[in-house]
Amino acid sequence: MIRFDEGVSVLTGSYQPDMLIKLNNNVQFFVEIKSVAEDTFKISGGNLKKRIDFADELGYPLYFAVRLRGYWTLFPSQYLRSKSGKLVFSDDIEQSEFNDKFGSQYYMFRKGVKIESVYSRIKGPIGGIQNIDHGNLISYKLMFKGKVILQANEGDESKIGYSLILENLQDVMSIQSQIITAVDSDKTLVTEELVEDVVSCDYFFFMSPIKHTVHDLGFMYDTTTFFKNFLAERKQMLTKNMVEAVLSELKAKGMPIDITKSLRLQKPKTA
Repeated sequence: MIRFDEGVSVLTGSYQPDMLIKLNNNVQFFVEIKSVAEDTFKISGGNLKKRIDFADELGYPLYFAVRLRGYWTLFPSQYLRSKSGKLVFSDDIEQSEFNDKFGSQYYMFRKGVKIESVYSRIKGPIGGIQNIDHGNLISYKLMFKGKVILQANEGDESKIGYSLILENLQDVMSIQSQIITAVDSDKTLVTEELVEDVVSCDYFFFMSPIKHTVHDLGFMYDTTTFFKNFLAERKQMLTKNMVEAVLSELKAKGMPIDITKSLRLQKPKTA
């Protein structure tokens, strides 16, 4: 990936893209990156034409990577031209080429998945995991409709690393249903559960741990600081293979996880 300086565009009045990407199969293309809070993205016809003309002059196809409703999408510039420069999440998400181009995929999790986390203000944390409000994590249990899928505690911390990979799912669960119970003067039980089916993209799993990581100096990371630190120190990051391996193992143990190319929620398969 080669990133271009926006300052050059301003100084020269050109319509250069944000990035040139070369895939492992040697396919190369320009990418213009946009992120909007709404479900709709709009670019004027004149602006779009100038960007397409710039890309054509240099001999590379132009794509638009647009984040809509929190999901990254990827569309050829000609698709935007056919849509008069307007993208609407509900209308266009299925036409996105993001997953095909980058080998990404969606995971569907079913309602009934539950996580129980016990925190203590006295005992030391398992896996070094802490919560700013409740103290140190001393027990972690992942369940589906009462069946224990994964468990980690003071006696066995071997699987606690899985909780880092599942942080995105746990964030979603905490929004859907979170119950905080004081067990005693020291311990707090936090119960989070999916009460509705949810679809997550694999890159969500890579990004969530960054937002939960505390720097050595005590502040929470943002993505820019995290990656700068990673490049400087070459620390281990989550990889696609790690995420796929963990989710495959959990599925084999009875947690319903479906791989899908679509963001449209599907009904569970019946025998």
